[in-house]
Order: sequence, then C-alpha cells, then structure tokens
Amino acid sequence: MVDKWYEDLTPEEKAKTLLLGNDVYAFFHSDPETCIDTQGCTSPVTLRQGFEIVNDELIPLWFKVFADVTSGDPTKWSDLTKELGSVAANGAALFFWTPRREIPAALTHEVMTLTIRAYKDSGYTQLYGEDTIAWEFYFFDHSWPDAVIIDEDDFEGTLDGWGSVGYERFEYKTGYAYKGAYSLNIAGYRTSYGAWKSGILDSSGQWVPYKGQYMQKGFAIGAFSHAFAVIHLTRSGMNANNCVRVHYDDKDYIIRTGIPVGPFQPWRCCAKLWVDATKALRVSVITGADGSYGWDDVRLDDIIIVAFSGCPPPGEQFINGEFETGDLTGWIVEGTHADGTPAWGVTTDAECQADGLGLRAWLAAKDTDPPGPIGCPRITGALRQEFASPIPVECFTDSSVFKVQTKWGTDYCNPVLPEVWQLEVLYTDGTSTVVDLSGDPQGVWVSHELKPVLVAGKKVKGVKFTGTVDACGGPGCGVTEVMVDNCTCTT
Repeated sequence: MVDKWYEDLTPEEKAKTLLLGNDVYAFFHSDPETCIDTQGCTSPVTLRQGFEIVNDELIPLWFKVFADVTSGDPTKWSDLTKELGSVAANGAALFFWTPRREIPAALTHEVMTLTIRAYKDSGYTQLYGEDTIAWEFYFFDHSWPDAVIIDEDDFEGTLDGWGSVGYERFEYKTGYAYKGAYSLNIAGYRTSYGAWKSGILDSSGQWVPYKGQYMQKGFAIGAFSHAFAVIHLTRSGMNANNCVRVHYDDKDYIIRTGIPVGPFQPWRCCAKLWVDATKALRVSVITGADGSYGWDDVRLDDIIIVAFSGCPPPGEQFINGEFETGDLTGWIVEGTHADGTPAWGVTTDAECQADGLGLRAWLAAKDTDPPGPIGCPRITGALRQEFASPIPVECFTDSSVFKVQTKWGTDYCNPVLPEVWQLEVLYTDGTSTVVDLSGDPQGVWVSHELKPVLVAGKKVKGVKFTGTVDACGGPGCGVTEVMVDNCTCTT
C-alpha cells in the first residue's frame, strides 16, 4: 500500500507501481497478493480489485485492463479484460476490476500478468502507454477437512486476547454479529479529545485506515505451507465502503469493502500470513466518516486464522530414484510375467542398446509371455512410487527440482513401437497428470521436467510409469523395451 504521490515513493514502492508514461501511473492498495475464502460462496466468485490511476498529463486518457493467467487454469476465469473509462487531465480516479473465477476444490495459487494500458481516445485505439505487474491469487475454504484452524475469535463475552492502540472504545457488544450474539465494537475519539485521525488520504482522495491505530494479537503459526487471516466486517460505521487494513512486518494489505453506511451487511476480508513463526497481527479500520476524530462504531466479528498442510522437509523425496541399490526398493510393481516374476526389474544395460550408464528400471516382454494382438509376446506393467508425505503443488518453488529420465528402444531390423509408454503424476484426490512418453526419440535418454505440468491446488502423491511392449523376434534382441532412471524430487 502506498499513501503518497509517485514522486515521493521509495524505490520498493515504485517497483509495485505501474508507470504508464512520464506523467501517468497506477498503484494498488496493497501488495499484489489477493486471498479469497470461498466458504459459503456460489461459483463463480466475483473478485473486486481496486487500483488508482493518476493522470498528470495535459490531456484526458482512457484506460483498459488486461490479464493473462501465467500459472494456473485460464479456463476457470472470465471477465479478465475491462474498459475502465477515462481520467481527466490532471485528475485521479479509483477503479475496480471485477474478474470471475470458478471456485476450486482445494487450495489454489494462481498467477496473472496484469496489464493496464492508457489510450488517447475513447475507442481504445491510440495507445499512450502501458505497464504490467504480476498478480497472485490464493483461493481456499476455511471449512475444508484439511484446513487447520489455529484460532477463531467471535467475541462472545470476551475480547479473545485482542488489545488495541489508539481507539477510545474497544469492546465486545451485542448486535451486528456474524456468528453468535456479540461482535467487536470499535470507536475513535471525539474531536474534542484532540487525538490523531483514524484515516489518511491516498493519492486519489480515498480514505484508508491509519496504521498508528490498530487492534493486535500474537499468533504462533507452525511449519505449514500457507496461512491466512479471515476477518468479517459487519458494520461500516459512518464511513461508506470502509477498509480493513491488515499489517505485520513489511506486509500491508488494504481490503476495501462494499458495505454502505449503517446496516448489517457482512463483508469477508482475507490476507496472507506468515508461516513457521510467531508474530503480532495488526488490524486497522476507519472510525470516522471522513477519517476524522469523529465518534463512530465499526463492527468486526469471527476472525479466523487458518493454515494448510506444510511442505515436506528439504531433501530428496524419491527413495532409490537412481536404482543403484540393484533392486526396486521403494517402488511398487504392478503386473507379472507368465512365469510369475515381476513385470519390472533392474538391469545393468539395455539389451538392445547398451549405454554403460549404470543401473536402471526396465520393462520388456519374455518369450514365455502370452501373445498380444500382433502375435508377439506382450507384457503390460506399471512402476509406481508414493512419497512419504503428499506434497502440495504450492511447495514447488523456482529452486525445486522434479524430473525423471526415460528411454525406449526396439530392434532396428524389426521395429515395434511401445503400445503404451506414459508417466503419471499422481494426486491425492485420485486424479493424475499424464505425460505421453511414446513420442520421445528412440534410443535416447530424455529428461522430463514435471513442475510445468503440475495442477495448482492439488497435492502430489507420487508418480507411476506404465508400459505395454512386445517381443517380436528378429535379429539382435528382438524386444521393445522401456526404461526409467534418475528420478529426483526436491522441494
């Protein structure tokens, strides 16, 4: 969040600001991380992202927002492009972008490239300038079975350990309750007290909460992968569309609401928290109609701290991924030869094309296996490994490694390609991502990077290789074979 004109921004703040031209810029109310608790919502959910545009040019300009999903599932999104309208010369305006997203079934982290373009005409044809920023979205439901509720405060006759700085009234009180009978009542000082204001103006003339007034509570959050704060604002008080400002360390999230003055109309606000640490969480609101000292009653209720499964300890997740034990320790074989031996084994070299690279897992039909549709002995077998603990896809970072090496070969004089040769990344929900390996070049070890094919929001359970191959005789070895080696997974 920045509360200054562009010329007064620090280098870090400028890095989060879109500069569309020498005299035109846009900035957002918080770090570009948006968290949505979808509990009780109807799919698709409509998001409301506010940003401000300042036009210090001598001409009016028209603005348009575009978004491209760079990590996640773009088919689940709609209304990513929006014509915002114009900002007068030497003017500023607050705009809202309202994309929609289908509600996922598991914790989902997606990334977009958001582009704002300025045009010289209302037809959006004469480009003035543009800039882009990466925007992250986290979708979750605090009622899911795998959600860990670290703390939930509903202020039923107690402050539940929360304290305050700078507020005249900070008490639990009946009415305006999202849950139960009580809610938290917050009020500021009257003008006669000469206290500081509860709000400050941002560059477009919008009131935002003053960080010097806040409610506070410390939380110990363990080694989870993600944690979030869920806060329900149930009464805006005298300030229409009041803001909830969540801040700790260098993080500062301002969540604008759509609550009108006065009535009970709950608005859920969410912010991303820290993990594996104990810190103080602070929440600020505006207690005056215009950010002044005026007495006001703002109501909050049902504050939830929720976390999701942690990442596994650093290190290799595969057991015997290089097969240098000389056996299939750590792996599960599906399928057997006609003689009762496992379909997969470990061999020193491929029978057809020796490469001297050491041990690898190997599948090939034996002469005694029953014939397949083309009349040659055929074998179908799978090789599977499940990790000690499921790995949330969000645990894979830029420094993580998740890849395997595979190879297939056949008799050059009587070539028979694999009928089936594929890899599956297995997820805990019973689904998988399938990677077809049959198109790889023959007789060449191919390294397959698996991070790009992972589905956001899922948990990786393991991997599975499946092959169906024939042994059709002929010169040389006369078999079609598939091989696996150098499986590695580090988070």
